[in-house]
Parts: sequence; C-alpha cells; structure tokens
Amino acid sequence: MKREIFDRLCQEGVVPFNALPHIEQIAKRWGISYDELSAACSQEIQALVIHAHGWVRSNTPQMVDRYVAGEPLLELACWAQCPPCLFARRLLENTPGIDSRQKSTKVLRNPGLLEGSPELEATPEETAALHHIVTRLRADIIEAAKVDTMYSPQSDIVRHVHGIEYEAFLCEKLRNASVPFFSEDALREQGFFKTPDIKLQIPILLCGRVVNWIDSKATFGSRRSHMLQREAQFLKYVNRFGPGAVIYWFGFVEDLADTDADILLLERFPPTDKFVQLHRLPLVTS
Repeated sequence: MKREIFDRLCQEGVVPFNALPHIEQIAKRWGISYDELSAACSQEIQALVIHAHGWVRSNTPQMVDRYVAGEPLLELACWAQCPPCLFARRLLENTPGIDSRQKSTKVLRNPGLLEGSPELEATPEETAALHHIVTRLRADIIEAAKVDTMYSPQSDIVRHVHGIEYEAFLCEKLRNASVPFFSEDALREQGFFKTPDIKLQIPILLCGRVVNWIDSKATFGSRRSHMLQREAQFLKYVNRFGPGAVIYWFGFVEDLADTDADILLLERFPPTDKFVQLHRLPLVTS
C-alpha cells in the first residue's frame, strides 16, 4: 500500500472508540480489501490508545464519577477517545471489590460475575456500594464487547487464532515446497530464546536475496509498528541467524520494503519459481 494512500485512509477510517464498522464502505470506495484496511486502521488505533494512555488514567476518577452520575459508557468512551472495552476496564479497576487488572479481566470475559460472585472478593460494604450500578454496568460491558473490534475478549481470541492459523499456513507452504525448516517450538527445545517463527535448515534465495529465517505476522505493517518490531525482534534475528524475511499477511506500507537490506518484506508466500533452495557446499580437504 502506498504511503500517501495509507495516510489518507487512516485520516478517514480511524475513530478510536469504534473504528471498524464503517471500514467495509471505505474499502469498497478505495478498492482495497476489507482485511487489509481493517488491519491497517487497527495499527493506528493501537498507537492512539498508547499515546492517550496517561491522560485516560489520570482522568479516570472524573470519568467514573460521570458514569455513576448517569452518562452512557459508549459516549464517555467516545469523549475520551478510548475503545469501549478498554474504557470499561478502567471503570472496573476503580470499582469497589474489583479494583485490579486480574479481576477486571474476569468480569470483561464474563459480565455475569458482577452479580456478586465470590470470585470478586468484595466486602458487604463494597457490595452495597456497587449494587446500584451493577445491572447498568453489566449491560454496558456486554454492549461494549459487541462494538469494540479491538479490545474485546472476543477480538483477543480472534487475533490469537489468526496468528496460529497463518503460522500453520506458512509451515504447510514450506513443506509442500520441500523446504526443510525448524519451527519456533523446535528452536526453543534446542535452547534458543527470542526466535523467529521459522528457521530454515538450509538458506533459500528469495527474490534474489538470501533468507535464513521467516517470521509470520497476521497484521498490517505500518511504519510505526514495523520499526518497533524491527528493534525488538527482527534485528536480533539478523544478528543471530543472518538475513531473513517477514510476511505481513495483511499488507504493509510500500516504502518499508527498502528499510533493511537484511530483512525482506512480503505480503504472501512466494510461488516456488521465485525462490531457489541453496545447498551446503561440500567440505574441501587438502
């Protein structure tokens, strides 16, 4: 995706509290796939959420008071430019008897716990203080999960499953192409730490470049997200294993392709006529 198109699409498509329901119409108008555009906007939403994190935390007590006074959760989330489920988590972490990340995660996954489950470990006084908003908060959390495509428990599951599916797809493609490799699990069993998804047993020449490893990303590669992962992951793989490749299955911003000579960026697994398996040279003895 060209950078100028990416920038314009983000300006049109990113609404942090509820971005994706109108993405389908935008994708059709621009002739871009829904998956690619939604993944791209998701990257920008995450960046906005990280940027606003401190402000949201510092203003949470005020927002809790406004919610208790009757303001709707979704309207407050919109005002705070915060995804609904993330905003609901802030409310829960400031609710008597819940006030911890672990307990709020349980409630987000199962709002029925607000009805007074002993798992919340609330005192009788805390339960009484909570009672007048329990029914409303429970309904609002259920509604937040329906509209929040970024931070709901369901979206967490979807991202996790997508990651597993695309890794399995990559392994299947390599096996079908008769390319021997070590999986991430196999590398960890050998004592490696911080490993790519795939380490090729024998390097391949891919698009004219030597590739020793491949990492699968079931996301879109924006400049911000790629540069963060480049420092945290990819350069470490280069230092340890040599040049490699990253597959962004939902596309990436075009000008990132020339960022690193040792990190080849791809949007799909290449056809077999695009790569050549390299063979170990025989040892030469004198």
